[in-house]
Amino acid sequence: MTSWLRFSSRYRLLSPCVSRAVVPVRLTVKGMTCMVLGLLGVIAAMVTGRAELVVLAAPFVALTGIASARSGEQRVGPIDAAMHVDAVRAAEGDQLAIKVFAAAGTAVRLDASAGVELEASAWTMAPTGLWQTTATLRRWGIQTIGPVFARATDRFAMFAREGCVVEATEVRVLPHDPQLERLVRARRTRAAFGNVVTAGFGSGIEFAEVRAMAHGDSWRAVNWRASARREAPMVNVRHAERAADVILFIDTFSPESLTLAVRAAGSLARAYLAVRDRVGLVGLGGTINWHGLAGGRNGLESILDELLRLRVFPADGERDLRMIPRSVVPAHALVIALSPFVDERMVEAIAALRRRGHDVIAIELLVPTPAPKTGELNALAARFWEIEREHRRRCLRNVGIPVIACANTDDLVAGLGALV
Repeated sequence: MTSWLRFSSRYRLLSPCVSRAVVPVRLTVKGMTCMVLGLLGVIAAMVTGRAELVVLAAPFVALTGIASARSGEQRVGPIDAAMHVDAVRAAEGDQLAIKVFAAAGTAVRLDASAGVELEASAWTMAPTGLWQTTATLRRWGIQTIGPVFARATDRFAMFAREGCVVEATEVRVLPHDPQLERLVRARRTRAAFGNVVTAGFGSGIEFAEVRAMAHGDSWRAVNWRASARREAPMVNVRHAERAADVILFIDTFSPESLTLAVRAAGSLARAYLAVRDRVGLVGLGGTINWHGLAGGRNGLESILDELLRLRVFPADGERDLRMIPRSVVPAHALVIALSPFVDERMVEAIAALRRRGHDVIAIELLVPTPAPKTGELNALAARFWEIEREHRRRCLRNVGIPVIACANTDDLVAGLGALV
């Protein structure tokens, strides 16, 4: 490990994964070939009685004997290896530099999950003890870089150690999301200060009215022009600015819309938290996930981590709001539902939220409909499917839920702007 300590101090690796792998020594293909040829030559000489066969087999026997004279640790020593990844949190499309350290002359190979594209991953010699490559993050989610496999041989290449020397490193890949300039504001707020202009009076910057000065009013609020006209002290009254609670209600029944739902939810969470609102998360599908209301930078990181854990699991059982605690969705919170309206259970859950008295906005994620096969019956089935989806949209509108069509993240920006 002394060489690794010198290496880490030279390159200043902040969070490397270090390992000394205990991999058993085994014969290589070359070693097995030499052993078999030497053994066959000796046996053939004994059977045929011809000494020249022993001469032919002697080099193979000698090489096998010299290589086998040492013990396992003396043949090939333990493999010291380490891996350093630039970051454990990145965005889609980012490139990460990966450094792999191993003893000089050791061949290394790096694996990665399906969402990571490696510039080089095959067996590569590391003559200087440092092997570098680049990983491009192609898919959002929790991706893995590694494990690292190493192979070291003795000087005759007769024996080798080969195996996993460094475990995989998890990288949280965040989806790209657009910057939302306009947001739907909650109708009901909480007592904390925020950016939502309310109808009530209090501290804020939005002007409300001018009235006569009363006991307890600050002299800073005096409107001197109005006071001069009325010949009595008059003060400016402003609208109170409060913070709101927003719940992101995500449909995890449909695998086609999950990527778009995660992108849209990430944009909404980032935008609402930037104006000091609190954001919560509920995922309804084969499994039910929820994240309580949180705010600030730590709240954003925890919500993004929860979004990365969302998965689609098949579920034939009943899934409704009775399985979600009432405290998760406060009565005064604004609920933004993200769903393709494919599963009727999700539509019923969104309508039930409105019947409970919540302010709900439904964002329909327009997943591509598969092209119908040729034939009159197939075309009729596709038509019935479109009629069914339109019926579900009308059911939501009838209970007072506005529906926004969203085929991509750009439609999300335009749709929210139309509701403001």
